[in-house]
Amino acid sequence: MIEKEIVFKLNVKKQDFMTLISSPLNLTQFWMFLKEIRILNENEYIAKFKVFMNFNFKMRRVINPNQIIHEGVMDFPRAMFRFTVNVLEGRKEIVIAVKGEYQGPLEFLAKSPMKKFLENFRDKVIAYYEKKQEAFTVQELFKKLSDDSKGKSIIAIIELDSKEYTLTFKDGKLEKVEGENYNDFLTRLLTYSGFVKLLREEEIYEEEYESLDDLIQRLKEESKDKELEATVIIKDKSFKIILKNGEVIYNNVDPKYKGKLKLIELNEK
Repeated sequence: MIEKEIVFKLNVKKQDFMTLISSPLNLTQFWMFLKEIRILNENEYIAKFKVFMNFNFKMRRVINPNQIIHEGVMDFPRAMFRFTVNVLEGRKEIVIAVKGEYQGPLEFLAKSPMKKFLENFRDKVIAYYEKKQEAFTVQELFKKLSDDSKGKSIIAIIELDSKEYTLTFKDGKLEKVEGENYNDFLTRLLTYSGFVKLLREEEIYEEEYESLDDLIQRLKEESKDKELEATVIIKDKSFKIILKNGEVIYNNVDPKYKGKLKLIELNEK
C-alpha cells in the first residue's frame, strides 16, 4: 500500500468546508484523474478514474465531526482507494490534513500520481474559495444559479449586506428562500444595487419513485444488515421512514398514498 499526505490551511468556516467536501457530486471539481461520478444512494457512489488504466471504484463516504472519508474498492482487478480529510479548527483558520491511500495494480508507479493528486486537490480547493469571494450583481448571480439548476435542484447560500440567505433553485427557477418571505426577498433584490457574494452552491440529492411500495422495497434491500433513516418528500411535505434489518420500524407516510414521492436523504443510524 502507498500513502501520501499533505497539510494546508484555509481561512474559511469549518462546516462550510466539510459540507463542500462531503458531497460526492462536488468531487469532480477537486479530484484529478476523476472522469465520472454516479450516485447510488445517499452515502454510496461509483467513481471512475483514469490514470495508467481505468479504475471503477464502488465508494462510500463516512462523515465524522472532524473527519471526512471517501473510500472504495474495485473488484477486478482488486484495488482499494481511501481519501481521508481531517479538519482542525484554529482561531482564524482551519488546518486540513489530507491523506491518500492506494493498494492494487501498478502500485509501484502510483507514488508520484498520488502526490500530484493531493497537491491538485489543495490547489483546486484554495482556488475555489478565492473565487467564492468574488461578488456578483443580482442579475449575474441569478443568471448563474438559473443556468446551474437547469434539469436539477441546487441550494445556494449567499451573503447580502452581511446577512446569509439560503436559496433553493429548481429547473432554472427560484423555488424557496429560507428565513425570509419569498416576495419580500424578491422585492428587496430587485431594488438592490450592490454586490452579492455566493458562499456555497451544491446540488440537492434526490431520487423519484413511482410509488411508496417501490421505495420501501428498495429500502428493505439496503437495510438488510443495518438501520436506515430515510427522508421523503410528498407534495412539499417531508416524512420519515426507518428500517432495521430489512423491516420497517417507523413510517409516518399514509399507507394509502398511491402517488409519486422523492427520496431526499438516506442515513445509516
